[in-house]
Amino acid sequence: PNPQPTPTMKSIEAVSLSHYFTWRQEIDTLHQRLGEVRDNYELEGLWARGYAGRNRINSNGYYFRDNYKGIQIGLDRNYYEYKDSYRCREKDGENFPCKREKKHDWTYGTGLSYTEGDLKLSRGGNADNWMASWWLYGVRKFSNGGYLDLVGKVSRFSNEFSAWSSDYLLNTKGRDKTWGYTLSAEYGNKHYLFENKDWYLDPQLQIVYGRIFGSSFRTNNDVNVHHNAVNSLIGRAGVALGYEGKKGSAFVKVDGLREFKGKLVTTYKLDDGSFNASRFNLKETWGEVSAGGTYTFSRKKDKLAHFYVKRSFASKLKTDYRVDIGFEYIF
Repeated sequence: PNPQPTPTMKSIEAVSLSHYFTWRQEIDTLHQRLGEVRDNYELEGLWARGYAGRNRINSNGYYFRDNYKGIQIGLDRNYYEYKDSYRCREKDGENFPCKREKKHDWTYGTGLSYTEGDLKLSRGGNADNWMASWWLYGVRKFSNGGYLDLVGKVSRFSNEFSAWSSDYLLNTKGRDKTWGYTLSAEYGNKHYLFENKDWYLDPQLQIVYGRIFGSSFRTNNDVNVHHNAVNSLIGRAGVALGYEGKKGSAFVKVDGLREFKGKLVTTYKLDDGSFNASRFNLKETWGEVSAGGTYTFSRKKDKLAHFYVKRSFASKLKTDYRVDIGFEYIF
């Protein structure tokens, strides 16, 4: 018979699953920023947000509970072309010439993020992990209300773990590091429900492709561990109901998501040639419910606070909660 994954193996793989899950979630946080600057070009500038949450899995002997926190900072700028028309005011004249009207094309930006987690594993095991990412993004809004968000991301992962065998006699420790990248495109179209343009519906489609590169390391008890690369292709369809006012905005959103490709394959070898392997299938369909909003503290709209909460359902990798809070000062 084929060898079966041991409890220690499942704990080691649970640490890698926590990386995948944090990485999978992070793209949604940046898209909140893209929505803000897309709807109000004056919000371009330096921004920051903090977040915290808890992810967990408890499936077929794989278990972790990850309490994490992190921060994102970024900078974006509008790129303009100009129309062949001019905007004039009553005081415009020889000393105050009419201004050529701007035609907004793109908003470009870059950002950094850092997330660290405290993992609890089966039988009292634990792990510390972190992920650091660098982003590039672009936002385009069309005259028909449609928009396109493009994101590219490079990430660095690191973890240090301690796992126990089922009889609590063997303590396995190790450290693992690797890289990953993500490419994402989202299209949506905001439809205002009333003439005063306060309430709206925003249907959205998104595709995300990513790869976490393979890694190899040796544990304290001389086990050679190798994780194969994880390829991910996620599709998302959702709709948001929102409200926009003079002092801020609010929304609630429902999404359906599908992971089409993901699987984690891990091999274990001893120096005497002994071998074992396991596979965790990441393909699944799940849902998410989220809500958020913004509040403006000044007439110039250069001081802005925002919040965001999310929870998943029908997923092997569960988001018990996620809370994002941020403050932006535009200059």
